[in-house]
Amino acid sequence: MKPYFLFFFLLTLTCFACGESFFYENKIDIPAEGWAHDEKIDFSFEIKDTTQLYDLFLDVEHTDTYPFQNLYYYVYTKTPSVEKPRKLISSDLANKAGYWFGKCSGENCQLRIVMQENLYFDEIG
Repeated sequence: MKPYFLFFFLLTLTCFACGESFFYENKIDIPAEGWAHDEKIDFSFEIKDTTQLYDLFLDVEHTDTYPFQNLYYYVYTKTPSVEKPRKLISSDLANKAGYWFGKCSGENCQLRIVMQENLYFDEIG
């Protein structure tokens, strides 16, 4: 097993007013051989309250031997009536000097990436 692969992605949709209780949470383990760009990971959830604002996070855990300083991924947004074009996002995991962002303990590092704050859903679904 390669020690530098991403252990898992954790996508969480939450509202800050609710503290650390998440509206939606899902964990995906990435295999040791890696994650191919054509392998989609689907996070589906249903919005029942359109009066709240939500914050969208991507929690990434990796080893300190992960060979890249950033992570690229596409985000697809689909509601019952609209499908928005995909958006390419680049998230920095480390600075140019190789210092990891987030919390590292031993070989493991964890980083919470804020994808979008105060997200408003204008329809149920």
